[in-house]
Amino acid sequence: MDSASAISLAVGLAYLALGIIMMIIAKLVKDALTPYQIGKELTEKDNPALGLTIAGYFLGVMIIFVGAVLGPDSESPTLQETLTSLAIVACYSLGGIFALNLGRSLLDMFVLSKFST
Repeated sequence: MDSASAISLAVGLAYLALGIIMMIIAKLVKDALTPYQIGKELTEKDNPALGLTIAGYFLGVMIIFVGAVLGPDSESPTLQETLTSLAIVACYSLGGIFALNLGRSLLDMFVLSKFST
C-alpha cells in the first residue's frame, strides 16, 4: 500500500468514526428530548409507528452528515486540512441535529398541537 492510499484510508476511517459519533450524539439527544422511554416502547409495547419515526430520524441525521461531508475537498489534504474539515463537518452535523429536533418540537407545538405525537 502506498502512502497516498494509506492517507486516504485513514481519512476515510476518520470520517466513518465521526459519523458513528454523530449517530450516538443524535441518539442521546433524541432520548433526552423524548418524554417516554424509546427502548420500552419499541420492545415491550411493540410500537411500529415509533419504530418508523426513529428510523426516519436516523435517516435524517445520516442525510445531514453526508451532506456535510460531501463538500469541496482537495486531492491530497494535509493533516491540518483534514482536521479542519472534520471539525467543520462535526459543527454542521451538530447544527443539523439541533435543527432537526427544533423543527420537530415546533411542528408538535404549532402544527400538531391538537394531537398527541
